[in-house]
Amino acid sequence: MSPRDHLPRLDGAQLAATVLESVFYGIYFVLLIQCAEALIYRAKVRGESMLRPMPITAVVLFVTITAHWILDLMLTFEAFIQPTDPGYCVTPAGLNPAEKVYLNLPDIKNVLTSVFYVLTTLVGDGFMIYRLYIVWSRNYFIIIPPVIMCISLAITGGVVTYLFSQATTPLFQAAGAWITSSFVLTFVCNLYSTGLIAFKIFRSNRHFGRASNDYGSGVNKVMEILVESAVLYGLCITLALGTYVGDSNIQFTIVAVNGPVIGIIFCMIVARAHRTVNSTSHQASTNKSRQISHALRPMAVKITTHVEGSIDASTPKTATFGTPPVSSGIYQTDLHSSEDSVEKEEV
Repeated sequence: MSPRDHLPRLDGAQLAATVLESVFYGIYFVLLIQCAEALIYRAKVRGESMLRPMPITAVVLFVTITAHWILDLMLTFEAFIQPTDPGYCVTPAGLNPAEKVYLNLPDIKNVLTSVFYVLTTLVGDGFMIYRLYIVWSRNYFIIIPPVIMCISLAITGGVVTYLFSQATTPLFQAAGAWITSSFVLTFVCNLYSTGLIAFKIFRSNRHFGRASNDYGSGVNKVMEILVESAVLYGLCITLALGTYVGDSNIQFTIVAVNGPVIGIIFCMIVARAHRTVNSTSHQASTNKSRQISHALRPMAVKITTHVEGSIDASTPKTATFGTPPVSSGIYQTDLHSSEDSVEKEEV
């Protein structure tokens, strides 16, 4: 069956896809600014070059997500702006202009949207695999399964794009099983990577949390960010897979939103983790400074000596040691040599 025969209407689903993609792209762009500030600050503090995995990932995601959004806008204008040709007409039983545009799978714009979607998904999955590799102390064995899934995703995505470029049949017939495989692979890859990252952080939190409450608090916040991002992306992929299997045109809306969502997740992890680490470090340093200040608080001791009998005029009556403290409490000690007793009174 053709998407034209499914519900909701194909042109309505595609129009909603463009609107929602634009909304999510705006959210992504705001978070991208915060992400860029965090990456630049981190590079300056550590004296590192910006040509590192995370900044490069941010740039590639921006290019692919933006290109996909621009192509969708171009398709929308082409689909819903009527031609000015006087000979142009639409037959009652034929395809409307929007359906003609969106069902023309070999069109270069439709093929390129597929290319940029696959690239965005691959970069997002690659980023999660890289984080998994770092969190597990650069353990190569732990990333073997997701790397295999990522390679399989690249193959299935490439096949889907090729079938689009050569399609003479509707979407569901042109690349049915390959599209399903792509959705399943990216879902399992993200579930595997995020689950192991959260597990590793949870173990580290239990090991070090007793020694430092500040460390435990920061780790908990980072783990919350990872879990939230995994739930968000998992929900999008599940909806896309469910609507595709159910032959619903809502799949086009979900797929269009997935690209900005991947960018939002990336920026959210980088920006919020950076903010959490900085807040935790600042709080820990503040508490340490207060403890040192309290331990080294200056105190003055005033000693007055009373000696019975005649004394020489040069004998000091009072001696003061140290710097006067901030508070008004000064402890004065009177020493009576005749009785060998010590009297203390607080002034």
